[in-house]
Amino acid sequence: MRSIHRKGLISGASKLLDLPEEVVLNLPKVTVVAGVQVIIENHLGIILYQPDCLRIRARGGELRLEGQRLSIASISATEIVVDGRVSSLAFPSFAAQKEEK
Repeated sequence: MRSIHRKGLISGASKLLDLPEEVVLNLPKVTVVAGVQVIIENHLGIILYQPDCLRIRARGGELRLEGQRLSIASISATEIVVDGRVSSLAFPSFAAQKEEK
């Protein structure tokens, strides 16, 4: 119950301050460009990096990218840009958390 109340307060504060919730909650923001580039903001590091699979740690879980010739075009403390042929993008741990609630 306390978690729901806290989320409501944070959501209200983000609207009051006119800020996106992903910024206030430090949630990942994923932008896919035509299946050939993925931009991930608010990441917490790389778990696995292979040409066909990339797993990235984020607040609340991990993101999993699968495809061909995946490569990290750029990386900073807050953003990762991945190039290659992206065939799937999944949030397995985020879905599991949502089902638990």
